[in-house]
Amino acid sequence: MFDKTNSWLISDKFLIGSKQKDKEFLRELFSEVYDYVTCLPIPVYTAWNDNYRKIYFIHGQHRKGFFVNGKTIGVKFINLIEDWISQFYPFIVYHEKEHRELTEKEILVEMNQSKGFDPTMLDKTVEEKVYNKYLFFRSYLLQDLLVTKRIRKCKNRKFDNEWTIFLSLKPLSLLLKELRNIEIIKLRTQFFFEHVRDVTKSEMENLTNRGELIYETQEVKTIKTITY
Repeated sequence: MFDKTNSWLISDKFLIGSKQKDKEFLRELFSEVYDYVTCLPIPVYTAWNDNYRKIYFIHGQHRKGFFVNGKTIGVKFINLIEDWISQFYPFIVYHEKEHRELTEKEILVEMNQSKGFDPTMLDKTVEEKVYNKYLFFRSYLLQDLLVTKRIRKCKNRKFDNEWTIFLSLKPLSLLLKELRNIEIIKLRTQFFFEHVRDVTKSEMENLTNRGELIYETQEVKTIKTITY
């Protein structure tokens, strides 16, 4: 079965026609998969092989099937799918310059070079180039919200990944379409930040209270000055 709307995942008629016996289990699993694929930032279509109990996920020319047994857990199943499908997620990249304090090792080097300790060393900072990649994870078209995973890298430091939510200043479906048509990453990044803004804390609380957005995120952080 191949349906570009993925509506078979929540179709009672489809389940009745299946030869599987654990229909209630499948109904719950299919519903979780439906909620997942409808919020993806890329078009993903699904198909079910009733003989081999596999759900196939199709994106463009790419296809992969995942076996479903009676012990399949929804969250773990979604994570398994995401490990594969996330390689196709759109992204933006930019570099920024940040200043940080000297590490203990760097202070010792300074002391050896100056042959003694100078209190001003504690106030000295170093400029570093930080690599930033925003991977688009979820898109909520009705609210024009985009959930991103921010991956930061630097030669001398390690960063935790951050979840950041942006509000699109134009219909999100249109923004994603336009971004896909921009092949040069530098231009894509510049276009993105010109057409989104951070979601405020009050907006996030309002959406969560209304049940329109359920997603674990860290506090949204302001984007620093960007250098392309």
